[in-house]
Amino acid sequence: MNNVLLLLVVTGAGVAVWAAQRRVATPAAPPPINRAKDSVLPVQARAPKVTGIKSIDSALEGVSNMVQGFAPRGIRNHNPGNIRKGRDAWQGAVGDDGEYLIFSEPKWGIRAIKKILNTYRRAYGLTTIHGIISRWAPDTENDTSSYVQHVADLLGVPPTAHLDENRDPDLIAAIILHENGEQPYSPAQILEGVALAG
Repeated sequence: MNNVLLLLVVTGAGVAVWAAQRRVATPAAPPPINRAKDSVLPVQARAPKVTGIKSIDSALEGVSNMVQGFAPRGIRNHNPGNIRKGRDAWQGAVGDDGEYLIFSEPKWGIRAIKKILNTYRRAYGLTTIHGIISRWAPDTENDTSSYVQHVADLLGVPPTAHLDENRDPDLIAAIILHENGEQPYSPAQILEGVALAG
């Protein structure tokens, strides 16, 4: 464990600065991948939790929305698939950041991922991780082969194997993890977005 200086700046009517010397727990290894047929991959990433004085934990919880600004762009924008702005009018979209859509809530960004996956399957016949990810993240702007292999490893299937649509919640969780370096959504949140896609 390392000693760190934790400095939180709380804004509002005034500015208060709070600093404390704390020990930060080393993040635990990610949970093992659950390859059950209908379950969402438990690929949630969590920030290290400050332990110790109860008031520190309370203060951290109280500013969680404020430190959202330090989250990856896709998480900040509630667009965990990093879907670029375009001509489509997406349900739940409230604008863009100049390049990527911004959704009002994560469920709408997750819904958008599922809608795109539905189009890939139905309009283009893409049913493998290789086919889906190659279209999602073309090699003109991504290391597509690494992306494909990472998702295949997370799902525990070969990149060219047929992937049933009932695995889409797992695929969405893997896309979110690869796109953002973290996957902060619960299985219930992912399933809610999937359900909204119809």
